[in-house]
Amino acid sequence: MQASLLSASTRNLSTNTDSPHKVHLAVPNIPLPSFGFCCGSDSVSRQAFVADGAKTNRRIQREHFPKATPIADMLHALSYAWGAAQAVGGDVYFKWAQAIWQGNVQQVIVELSDHQTRLGRPPKDAPDNDPRQRVNRALTYFTNNASRMNYPKYRKAGLPITSSHIESTIELINRRIKGSERFWVKGASEYVLQLEYVLQLRADHLCTSKPLKSFWTRWQANQTGSNHYQTN
Repeated sequence: MQASLLSASTRNLSTNTDSPHKVHLAVPNIPLPSFGFCCGSDSVSRQAFVADGAKTNRRIQREHFPKATPIADMLHALSYAWGAAQAVGGDVYFKWAQAIWQGNVQQVIVELSDHQTRLGRPPKDAPDNDPRQRVNRALTYFTNNASRMNYPKYRKAGLPITSSHIESTIELINRRIKGSERFWVKGASEYVLQLEYVLQLRADHLCTSKPLKSFWTRWQANQTGSNHYQTN
């Protein structure tokens, strides 16, 4: 089970600020343990909590999904590596990307530490594009999330290593709710979002044929060059 949607939705779902009715769209007010139970977290033997490195996400995993394997979204990790590589110069990104893929995050941390020593610590007012700031952000990210970046182990266990498909679902909901020329009256927007949210998550449970299960089986069988993850 992936829980990325729990954190991503609270971050990304809000109305267009250009709308005459500025309404905050929050996810349904469901306690996280209950939400997980409704999604079947009690019935699965292997669980993965894939999220970015935010403290809030780490706390949610510890408090509400302690049985799940915490995994740092690999694309977030690669984006930090890319930003730092652009700051230090040279062709280091591909080496760091390979190290991350292979689970050798400590190698990246050591090299980033060396670059930070060479460049110096960023001042408090350093802009985001300051090389010192970019290296510092990457170093902080990898140091805080190293224990959640054993990607070879996760792949071997058939666990997901990215939350991209969940993030894409959030973008889909955003387009449907915040599309052009769509305005919401206070109060109504909350109900519309909850309906969309529930339909996205629970549609498969309304059909006796379970179309999503067969869809993912067909989808995986048609992939070329992808890892065939375990499905049971």
